[in-house]
Parts: sequence; structure tokens; C-alpha cells
Amino acid sequence: MKRFRLAVEVLESRGYEVVGSCMDGTRHVSAPAGRRAEELTELLTDPSIRAVVPPWGGETAIDLLSLLDFGRLRAAEPTWFVGSPTCRHCSLR
Repeated sequence: MKRFRLAVEVLESRGYEVVGSCMDGTRHVSAPAGRRAEELTELLTDPSIRAVVPPWGGETAIDLLSLLDFGRLRAAEPTWFVGSPTCRHCSLR
């Protein structure tokens, strides 16, 4: 949890706003997959959010793929989605 909080502090000190309710850093998985997929869809479709940098990798990201709202994602303007190398199976094409 210390590393997570430090990462948030560094980003905020550089002027970035860190948002999201499914990333408190207290557990390996911070919310049920359905809630995490809903929040990821919200973040990727919000025009005020320019980039999504999830604090997780592929081990937990793979649980979200079947739960994402691809209709909403297709209709939204593109948003940068970057993360650790194992996050690549969530790359949307």
C-alpha cells in the first residue's frame, strides 16, 4: 500500500489528478470485477479524462474483458490506456 500511495503522490505532485474508486491499494483486487469493469468503461468514455493508467496488470485485468461495455467504448473518443506489460491483453482494437 505504501508504494501505491507514493505513486499517487508523485503523480499529483506533477499536476495530474488521480481519480477512481476501485483503487484504494489495500488489497490485490479492490472491488468486484463488475464494478471494476464499470469504472474502467466510465473512465475510458469520459471526454475529460485524457489517459487511464491502471494500477494493476493482466492477472486482474483479464477478469474485466467480458464485462466491458464495448458499445460505449466504440462510440467514445479514444483515450490513452497504458499500464504494465501484462496489461496488454486489455488493449482494445
